[in-house]
Amino acid sequence: RIFPTPCNVLSYGTRKGDEPMVAVVTTWFIAQCLLFVGGINAIAPIATSFFCLSYATVNLCCLLLCLSGHTNFRPLFKYYSKWTSLLGLLLNLGIMFYVDFKFASISLFCGFCIFIYLVYRNATNQNDWGSVGQSVLFHLLRKYLLRLNRTTFTTQSKLWRPNILLFVDNHQIALVDFCNSLKKGGLYIIGSVLNAQFMHKYTELHHEWLSFISRNKIKAFPQISIAPIASDGTVRTSQMIGYQNLLSLAGLGPMKPNTVVLPMC
Repeated sequence: RIFPTPCNVLSYGTRKGDEPMVAVVTTWFIAQCLLFVGGINAIAPIATSFFCLSYATVNLCCLLLCLSGHTNFRPLFKYYSKWTSLLGLLLNLGIMFYVDFKFASISLFCGFCIFIYLVYRNATNQNDWGSVGQSVLFHLLRKYLLRLNRTTFTTQSKLWRPNILLFVDNHQIALVDFCNSLKKGGLYIIGSVLNAQFMHKYTELHHEWLSFISRNKIKAFPQISIAPIASDGTVRTSQMIGYQNLLSLAGLGPMKPNTVVLPMC
């Protein structure tokens, strides 16, 4: 559910067909109250502002989905492009402020408040609403990683910063916190090795590391390597192979570790 509990009554429907009668009656009641204003000129700016705001939001979502290249966004309109979405967004906003500047500002403020509420609710309840912001963020991340890969960022000594790969087998909070302070804005990867015979616990271990990182407010990425069963049957050799895999595969593009931290045994 998106909105608070008192609004849940609007979701109740009839036994036959599940028609939202409560929502329909509530909408009728609000419309009747507006009619008692007694002047269409007093109602028109309010209705126009919220009407244009809803279509401006739709055009904004279409524009962001088009710019992010989301695979699920496949509009059927023959002449659709990102420019038609941008034009629709600007026209709706322009009409809002042309009709009535005061009500346009109020409707924008209301829409912004609803947006903040939904973002806060999603952050606290961990609901997956399929936000278009995630699609845009992924697009920008991939774009700038590719751009960073084409530059000499990693070879410039004055731009060097420690990108740390920490090898740990358990939650050693002191060592993890020390490396978190040492990275100074660089990449931080916490790497651990899981023996192949315990592969079924991979997801559980990954969630444990994510929970540990979130609980201790550590800016790091967990990465787990599956160590194959060594030919000589020794655990030490198996773990060594797992650490070698971590060392060679950790990171992405130019964001690769340049500093390895080993715990003292």
